Amino acid sequence: MRLAAGVTVAVFLVARGWAAEAGSTSTVRAALHYFDDDAIVWREAPPTMPPGASVTAPMGDPRTGASTMMLKIPKGYTLKPHRHGADEAGVVVSGWLQAGEGESADPATSERLGPGDWVHIPAGTPHWVTAVDDCVLVLFSYGPRTTLWVNPADDPAKSAPAPTAK
Repeated sequence: MRLAAGVTVAVFLVARGWAAEAGSTSTVRAALHYFDDDAIVWREAPPTMPPGASVTAPMGDPRTGASTMMLKIPKGYTLKPHRHGADEAGVVVSGWLQAGEGESADPATSERLGPGDWVHIPAGTPHWVTAVDDCVLVLFSYGPRTTLWVNPADDPAKSAPAPTAK
C-alpha cells in the first residue's frame, strides 16, 4: 500500500519539523517551518528500546499524551513482540523492514514494508519488527506511549545499566 502524494508531502513536512525542537534553524513562511534534512539531530533511543536505535526530539510528550517521533534503526535491528497502551501508526521513510502481528516473531505471517508504506496498530495489539536494511520511520502515538513486552525478559529497560553518578 502506498500513500497518496498529498499525504506523503504532509508526512515529509511533519518529519522535518522535529529539527525545530532539537535547536535547528528553519525558514518560516506563514505557519509552516521548513528544515534542511541535515538539520535533524539524532539522539540515542531511550532505554525502553534495545540499543542501536536513534530518535529525534518528539513533538508532544510521549509520557503524557499523543506524540510523533522519527526512529532510525540499523539493518538487523529487532523490536521483539510487544504492545502499546495507545493506538500507533508508522510510516516508512527509507529502508525496508519486516513487521508482524502476534506474540511470536513469525516471518511467515509478516509483511515487508518499504518507503511510503504505513501501518496502523490498535492499542494492545502484539507486534514486532525487524529491519531488513537501515530504516527511518515516522511513528505517531495517539496517547501516552507505554510499551509492554510479551516476554518480560525482552524488556530492554530491565537489562539497561543503571546511570552513573557524575
